[in-house]
Order: sequence, then structure tokens, then C-alpha cells
Amino acid sequence: MRRLALVAAAFVLCTACKVSIVVGVDGRADGSGTVRATVVLDKEAADRLRRSGGRLEAADLRQAGWTVATRRNLAGGREEIVATKPFNTPRELGAVIDEVAGPRHPLRDFKLTRDRSTFTTKTRFRGVVDLTGGVNAFGDDRLKEQTGADVGVDPKELERQAGAALNRFFSVQVAVRLPGDVSANAPGKAGNGAVWRPQLGERAALVASASQFDTRRVGLIAIAVAATAALVAVQLRRRRA
Repeated sequence: MRRLALVAAAFVLCTACKVSIVVGVDGRADGSGTVRATVVLDKEAADRLRRSGGRLEAADLRQAGWTVATRRNLAGGREEIVATKPFNTPRELGAVIDEVAGPRHPLRDFKLTRDRSTFTTKTRFRGVVDLTGGVNAFGDDRLKEQTGADVGVDPKELERQAGAALNRFFSVQVAVRLPGDVSANAPGKAGNGAVWRPQLGERAALVASASQFDTRRVGLIAIAVAATAALVAVQLRRRRA
């Protein structure tokens, strides 16, 4: 599979299948971090994949430096593939996301920026999840050839076939963790992070920021001040003597 997200799009035609894509960004105060992308198939989807002779794969991501793990026979018969890749600077985040998002870029413009003052570091995150194309946002011209499923159809027709909204069967989640106290336009939170769950047909602008008090720098300054004060005290004593 050329992109991790493509495998999920192949299963929306399976009425009973449930598939989810979860993308996590874990940013650190020094501007580095990790991207973790997970595709989860429920039992029906996993069984369908096995019957077709296929399997969850991401050889292209491995070649691009991702660490990829596939877990099968999970609780309830679920199957998942997890891909992780570190980034060393805020600038690298966008390129890493592009590697996993797919050729139609439903996840794009992911950016991290940092502002450092004497005692604090402020980290800002922005990104866009564009699902206005419905399930087709995760497809490409090779998808049918590779999976036997054609997502290049009207999402409303898929909903008619399924007898329910596609959001019941196909979900996307983006979670971002930043160092410090996080504020965001996300409807959900998890620890020191924000969680967005955009729906098919929507375009979501993701915004989050966090401030972290630099205790290490404060400690170094305190040590320097104490050392300077001690030196001054010594010099005063010498003069008095």
C-alpha cells in the first residue's frame, strides 16, 4: 500500500465494517517530536482483508524511515497497523505528515512553531483536516487495483448501500500533545493534549498552543546568581580584612 491511510478507505464498501484512522503528534519543548499513525480494522474488516488474500502493509513507509508494526487478533478480532516516525525540528513535521496522509492530502499544513523567552517556551500547532471529499479524500487512482475496492463513487450512494451515515463506519481522529498547559479549539482533551474528531464532509482547522516554564533555565540562573553573590561576599570580606 502506497500510503497507510489508503488501506482504510478500501473498506467503506463493506457495510458491516468499521475502520478508524488515528494520527497523533507528540511535540517536545526543543522542537522535536514523534508522529504516530494508526489504522484499526474491526473484525469484519480484518476478515474481509484476509478472505481477499491481502494484509495490512506499509512498505513505502518503512523505506521512508518509519517504524511499522502490525498487530492481529486483538480484542474483538480487531487488527491494526501502527507507524511511527520522529521529527527533529518543527519544520520537519509537515513533511512527515505528507508521507502518511496520502496523495490527496486530507491532512495538510501541519506546523509547529516555538517562541522562547527568558523563562518560558511557547509552542503552537496548526493543521487542517479536509474531509469535504468524503471517503474519496483517502483514495487515489491505484486504490482499486491494489485493494479491489473502488472508493471513487458518490459518498451518498455508499450511505444508501450501507443504510446509515458513513461516519458510523469510518472515523478520523487527530491528537496533539504539547509541552506545558495546552489550550486549543478541539472539542476533546487527553492529558496535556487536544483531540479532534472531524466528520466526513467537513473541513476542520486545528489550532493549539502550550506554554512551559523553563525550570532548568531558572535553576541555572539561580545558581549563577548564588555563585555571583558568594563571590561578592568573599571579595567584601577580603577588603575588610
